[in-house]
Amino acid sequence: MAHGRRALQGVRALLGRGYATDRNSEAWARWKAGQDGAHDAPNAWRRNVAEQTGLGKRFGRVRVVDEPLTEEQAFLLTRAPSNVAAGDEVRYLLRRDADRLGLPELDFSLIDSRTLLTLVFDDADTTLGVTNLRSRAKSSPPARSGTPPGISHPAPRTSHAGYGRTCEHRLTVRPGRPRRAPAQPA
Repeated sequence: MAHGRRALQGVRALLGRGYATDRNSEAWARWKAGQDGAHDAPNAWRRNVAEQTGLGKRFGRVRVVDEPLTEEQAFLLTRAPSNVAAGDEVRYLLRRDADRLGLPELDFSLIDSRTLLTLVFDDADTTLGVTNLRSRAKSSPPARSGTPPGISHPAPRTSHAGYGRTCEHRLTVRPGRPRRAPAQPA
């Protein structure tokens, strides 16, 4: 994810096998009906990313995928070109490699060298909220470098092009596995 001297403004790690917001969207229904979702019109998120990257900021995400892809992962993979066109750096990491690297089984956003947001889901993959973890400690060397550990390993979207909608019939798709909301401290 090296791009000159521009530091990442935020990195998202998406480890979920599926999301209720996607399954309940109009885009999901269109994709299930066989329509192309790779070049959707810019939505508010994509317009913001385009505006911010135009100002020199960087946005990146790492999506952890299974072998075989879940149906939801195949859907998100086909929609990635719209995010990439807006300036979002989308990369993929196989789940076995994420496990080897020790990434936690939760979705998170690294906002800066001290702020980590974790997303909380219920058993149906519905987002319940966000936990904001902010450290008062000085930045560690990996955080100061602009690329968190494990983020430099994923492959860019182009290396997973074969998983797109055109290959859907060759995929063995399994249902998404729900993630449980973490226990709240007493």
